[in-house]
Amino acid sequence: MTGGATGIGLATARALAARGATVAIFNRNQERAQAAVTGLCAAGAAAHAYATDIADPASVETAFGTALEQLQRVDILVNNSGITRDGLFMRMSDAQWQEVIDTNLGGAFRCARAVARFRHRGWQRPIFETHIHFYQVTRPGGVPWPPDSDTPPMIAAAVAGTSASTSATGEAAARL
Repeated sequence: MTGGATGIGLATARALAARGATVAIFNRNQERAQAAVTGLCAAGAAAHAYATDIADPASVETAFGTALEQLQRVDILVNNSGITRDGLFMRMSDAQWQEVIDTNLGGAFRCARAVARFRHRGWQRPIFETHIHFYQVTRPGGVPWPPDSDTPPMIAAAVAGTSASTSATGEAAARL
């Protein structure tokens, strides 16, 4: 579960844990991830925290490698991490755009790839159930996105395409 330390991610982690899943929380902030794990474990769940910056390929490989070695299996990948750089689309810098793409799109790709590689080595059926980070139609407080700001829908569409692609790839690999 990426981004599982707070908000929707933590609620999803709790729901999975309540159904018996062992939950691995991948989050940039190790303290928040550990606090979430502590709460899950206090409620009787099995949970683990891993410091991970999903925008950084080396961080993903290290964290997922450690988690997969410790847990020995993965049944569900929940790609929940995402960032926004609020502002008018026309004022967004290339650096801000790249940061959003590297995290929201690249991160989903990197995490799915890490899991797929592990599952392929173990000859587990590589099917992914993904939950992607969807953007609110309004900003916090109910303020609508500016009419000339297309960033959230564009990123959501790209991530949805990545999730569909990994699912299709997993199904094709399962037929090998």
